Amino acid sequence: MFGLRCILDALARESHNTSPKSLLGAQGWFMRLSLLVGLLLFSAIVRPWELRQERDIATGSTAYRVVEKTVSGGRDTRLRILLPDPAQTRLVVLDNPENKRYLGELFRARDCLAGVNGGYFHPDTRPLGLVVSEGHTLHPLVRARLLSGVLVVTSGQLALLRVQEFSASASPSQALQSGPFLIDRREPVSGLNDTKRARRTVVLSGSASRYGMVVTESLFTLAELATLLATPGIVHELDISRALNLDGGSSSAFWARTADGAVYLPEAKRVRNFLCVLPAH
Repeated sequence: MFGLRCILDALARESHNTSPKSLLGAQGWFMRLSLLVGLLLFSAIVRPWELRQERDIATGSTAYRVVEKTVSGGRDTRLRILLPDPAQTRLVVLDNPENKRYLGELFRARDCLAGVNGGYFHPDTRPLGLVVSEGHTLHPLVRARLLSGVLVVTSGQLALLRVQEFSASASPSQALQSGPFLIDRREPVSGLNDTKRARRTVVLSGSASRYGMVVTESLFTLAELATLLATPGIVHELDISRALNLDGGSSSAFWARTADGAVYLPEAKRVRNFLCVLPAH
């Protein structure tokens, strides 16, 4: 820092001692070097994500875990991560016609163990993209840049597929179209939005049919969250191969049953569908 300041001071003194004809050139060099120094300082401030603390916040069942993680990377934030056991649970898409009920209300009525909000919907509450619930197609697949992925449950196995990989002939019991992908082939997807921050809901797929769901308490850009989730050691419970963004912002919601009640991060507005984890039998 001291060396850089000396360089800047020297350039400033030189600009005072130069003729008017050469002053513009000196000032140009000074401005360019100042910009370079600013970029270097910014790079030093932006730190990689690291896990500071984690704790289980939903106890009383071996069928799933809910882990609250505090991470830092220039700022502190918390994630809530749902990790179901595929051998003891099954995932279903719950429809909420006309957005009539809140997540917590519907989950209690359906005896859900845990879950999150689902996919996008139109202002008139019609689903946006493919929705299959308990084998019934409630809305067909659509072609849209944003809706690049499909969560599919076939024979009890969850997969996150790109739209071009999906085949309706597979007869999924559950399906939900959403997007964009944040992680693919264990790497952050390039070209994600890096300016708009919002609360986020994301579904993760790993190896051996394992999966998870994440809701952020803080606001993230899609690019930030992709980098965070792909950082080794953050979600160490799951070898994340793909991560698909669900509806977020005011729609983001998280609910999990506990021994003495429930952990509930409520949505700000009612949504069209949910992902609900139920007992396997």
